Amino acid sequence: MLLGNVVELQSVVFFLLLITFLLFDDSMLRKMCFIIALVILIALEANYFARFIEPLPLSESYSIIFKTFSFLGLFVS
Repeated sequence: MLLGNVVELQSVVFFLLLITFLLFDDSMLRKMCFIIALVILIALEANYFARFIEPLPLSESYSIIFKTFSFLGLFVS
């Protein structure tokens, strides 16, 4: 939430929603992970509109660095 739209966490949450079906066979675990991911997505979207937590003011160069490392972290893991 501190990074605002620099990292695009909404797409990572959709990844979390879909990966639960690959990681867990137990339907109870799948439901729990699905609900947790949805709560995270709702919190991110609510913060985007209501600004409970103000994002850090980042320069363009820092924004590019954070975005690059977040994509690398997502694809490497």
